[in-house]
Amino acid sequence: MRYALALAPLLLVAQTPAERPSPTSIYQRAAAAVDRLTIPEYVAFTVESHSHMSAEDAFFPDLSQERVLIRLRDERAVVATLRDDEGSPTVKSDPHLVIGPDYLPTSTIWALGDFPTANPGIGNQLVPGTNFFDAGPKSGPPVIATVVALNASPYRVADLGDDTIDGRPVYHLGLTPIHNARRFRLHEIWIDKTTFLPVRYVAQRVVEEDIPFSYAVTVDTKVIDGHLINVSLAGRFVRNAPNDVAINGVSSWHVSDVSFPTEVPDWVFDGPLWPKHLGEPIPGLAPADGEGS
Repeated sequence: MRYALALAPLLLVAQTPAERPSPTSIYQRAAAAVDRLTIPEYVAFTVESHSHMSAEDAFFPDLSQERVLIRLRDERAVVATLRDDEGSPTVKSDPHLVIGPDYLPTSTIWALGDFPTANPGIGNQLVPGTNFFDAGPKSGPPVIATVVALNASPYRVADLGDDTIDGRPVYHLGLTPIHNARRFRLHEIWIDKTTFLPVRYVAQRVVEEDIPFSYAVTVDTKVIDGHLINVSLAGRFVRNAPNDVAINGVSSWHVSDVSFPTEVPDWVFDGPLWPKHLGEPIPGLAPADGEGS
């Protein structure tokens, strides 16, 4: 018996790679991803500084560590110092109520509301003005919802290629503001290819002191309990003091032990009421075991 072997012709189908999104499309998807995240009412965190300033022959280190609780809607914060500027643990850390945005001298961070929840200026706005990429007004009703215009971008967006951060594939974009550079301060952004959430960004930080100045900072982010958190910042600056002495500085902050208290009594953010509540715990203010030691 003779068997006939029929060979079916092989159908070769060309597998074309998925089309890469345009830079503007990547930016817009990131804006939408950030906008879908919820906004906490309160955030508690520990911030540790490895910063310094120098002027002429003087050197001023800042190795402080602070525990912070912020009510985001009005920038009121309770700050407890865990380490002083020299990095020495404090013997007794009495908390202080501070009304933002200027938290000096309680904290060397000009606007603690910028950390850790300020977003990279692409959506999910907090109270106008608390986001240091948004130069909106400092007063007004709480923000209930926001609208993100996905058919336009405040930046000219350039594709800087692919990258990897902590093993995560990311898109790398370059951003140039089309208008209002004081508000739209992003220079670069690295966006997770899966979640489309920012992993890192470079932005212009503005410090509103007697002589305002600005400088570029690199910020790394992390998603914690569904919230986008800035966990580290680094940048260098040169500024003039009132006596025209040039000050060189390095800003380096790290955020850890982040939590989001769901209920905080109103007295916590009302100084005249503190004497009536001496000894009562403040939710979220106590650091995790081992911090500050």
